[in-house]
Amino acid sequence: PYSAAYRAWAADRLRQVVRRIANGPYGQRFIGVGLSYLQTAEWFFPDTDDYWDYSPAAEQAWRDWLRSTYGREKRLQTAWG
Repeated sequence: PYSAAYRAWAADRLRQVVRRIANGPYGQRFIGVGLSYLQTAEWFFPDTDDYWDYSPAAEQAWRDWLRSTYGREKRLQTAWG
């Protein structure tokens, strides 16, 4: 889910689904979409007990977040002790 290409693809497909529902016979009754997974409303990979994503795309997203949040390594070290 961290891949920018996948997110763009998924966003496009979700827009298509929402438009199809909104323009369909029940469009006047359509109020929105809530994405969730199973009973806890969390979004994990199905058929797995490992909810951690160590893919290269996830690692890059994590590094990008750290960089945008802390900027310099010294600020990161201070924040994380």
